[in-house]
Amino acid sequence: MHIRISLIAKSIALTLGTSMVAAAIALAAAPTTADMKDFNSTVDKDKNMHLEATAEINAPQDKMFDAISHPELTSKSDPQVQKAVVVSQDSNSKVVEFFGGQQLPIPNAPKSLKIKVMPDQASNTIKVESYQSPILKFQNEYKLSPTKDGKGTIVKYSSVSNDISKQIGMDIPADMRKQIGLETFMNQMYTVGVYIDDSAVASAKHK
Repeated sequence: MHIRISLIAKSIALTLGTSMVAAAIALAAAPTTADMKDFNSTVDKDKNMHLEATAEINAPQDKMFDAISHPELTSKSDPQVQKAVVVSQDSNSKVVEFFGGQQLPIPNAPKSLKIKVMPDQASNTIKVESYQSPILKFQNEYKLSPTKDGKGTIVKYSSVSNDISKQIGMDIPADMRKQIGLETFMNQMYTVGVYIDDSAVASAKHK
């Protein structure tokens, strides 16, 4: 998986329960690649960050939909996630809980992060939002469409997240919050790519 995006404020991002990746990560054995195409961000009057980004991945849309819909599986390649479990599930959504270390001390910081995942196959959309989090609140959406040749996937990502400056006791500038959001999105595309590639290898071995 190859990612073309620079790394800023890794330690802050870890506080959010996310992990960052260094610029130009390359895995020679992993043919899946993700390229950032464009992005935009704004901050509203309540200091919520609105982020939009588009990435193109050379993996089929059905595989991308399946991977993004299963963060409990794709997170296995994230070194900051020690364990991920599905704590509840119904026909339309599931709640996934992630456990992992945090590198910055936060008063009463939770030991895990829960998200609610809501895939919609009919619209090729996956919505993900924070769940019962006292610190970080966000709503993300992934809208998938095929590339012109039909072999890859265009992922249109939108996110709204709160400002956690008060909770962590330090100001996080808007530019840093934007970079954290972009890094988090592209890191997810990295873990999705690793999952797709590993699944292909496992499938080949069983043929």
